[in-house]
Amino acid sequence: MISSPKSTDRRVRFSQHFLSDANVLKKIESAMPEMEGMRVAEVGPGKGALTEIIEGKHPQKLILIEKDPKLAESLKERFPQAEIINADALDCDINADVFVSSVPYSITREIILLLCRSNRIGRAYLIIQREVAEKIEKELPLPISVFAGTYFSSRILFDIKRNSFIPPPKVLSSFVMMERTKMFEEGEENYWKFLTLVLSSKKRLAGAYGEKYAEKRIYSLTKKELMEIYADKHLHSH
Repeated sequence: MISSPKSTDRRVRFSQHFLSDANVLKKIESAMPEMEGMRVAEVGPGKGALTEIIEGKHPQKLILIEKDPKLAESLKERFPQAEIINADALDCDINADVFVSSVPYSITREIILLLCRSNRIGRAYLIIQREVAEKIEKELPLPISVFAGTYFSSRILFDIKRNSFIPPPKVLSSFVMMERTKMFEEGEENYWKFLTLVLSSKKRLAGAYGEKYAEKRIYSLTKKELMEIYADKHLHSH
């Protein structure tokens, strides 16, 4: 089907790339366990390809958060048992045990930050840019790697080719599973800001962050050491 210019403009505006590859959808279905008794939230369900898989896992509650008003209306007809929220996910307080999303590439970082700060969410399944997936799977000296790794253990389950989407994105994607390993605690509201400031330098730590790690290069610090420095500076000092 050839989209009209108007529909193409809508996809660009909402960063929509619809997963259409039946083989990839089958792999996703196999990777997801049953979800009986769980509240599941899907962000950006679009035309409902992933939603059908989630519904087949028998969640206790299915919440669909869709920013595009026309798609939200269509989802109400296809999934009448689901709670449909026509809103920007970044403006929502998501109350769910499991989080699923084919994440718009433009807000990938913001979605990961949201996940880490939402303690109710214990597991997430994301379709994200391959480059970002590699960063959060490995303990790299990058803010997003350390922040995600502090609260979740992440694993790339498989990669997804560009032509598996309509329209095809410009980058490769990965299907990622994230499992919570730590709760986001009171006082950690500024941890992301701390990481972006500290990890922007490749020099040794300034004396302002204490003497214990003053002789270590920033890129050699582990996520545990960085959290300890943050706690000493921002928590224990108050």
